[in-house]
Amino acid sequence: MSENKRTRSFRCSDTLWQFVEQTAGDQSKKPTEVVIEALAAHCGELIRKDRQLTAQQVTSIVTKLSALEKELASVRQVVGKAEKHEPENENTS
Repeated sequence: MSENKRTRSFRCSDTLWQFVEQTAGDQSKKPTEVVIEALAAHCGELIRKDRQLTAQQVTSIVTKLSALEKELASVRQVVGKAEKHEPENENTS
């Protein structure tokens, strides 16, 4: 799945960043991966609390959303190709 990703920035304390780097090293990951996973887990927790969903239900929803995003990308490609090949409607009244 190809996702559009943009560079983001944020401020955090040196102590917190050292913790992120240590966690990344312990898990053989990049600090960016640790931050992304933490944000995703936090957002998932907020969704669960707000909607009273279990972790399994949230995972199911995210999986379905991912599949829908793929399908939408396919539809956009087809529509884009069709629009390129569609002759312009000229009003000849």
